[in-house]
Amino acid sequence: MADEPIIDPIIEITGWRDTEGNELKPYEVGKKAALEFSGYRFVKTTTDDGITIHLYEKYKNRLFQEKYRLHLRLKFSTHNQIQ
Repeated sequence: MADEPIIDPIIEITGWRDTEGNELKPYEVGKKAALEFSGYRFVKTTTDDGITIHLYEKYKNRLFQEKYRLHLRLKFSTHNQIQ
């Protein structure tokens, strides 16, 4: 038993932040999915040592926001038809 390596448990947490470092939702324990936030578009997800950060960018204008939402609707409706 003395020769067994000590393993530190990894506690996974998830955070949702914007590109300026503002917290969009409080951290939660566990690995959680990216969410939608009004006025923001999803950029990317990074994971390091059990910490998952979903990064979002604030929409620059209303037209861009509407185009991105249309893109998501088309993407998911096409994806569901293929399956």
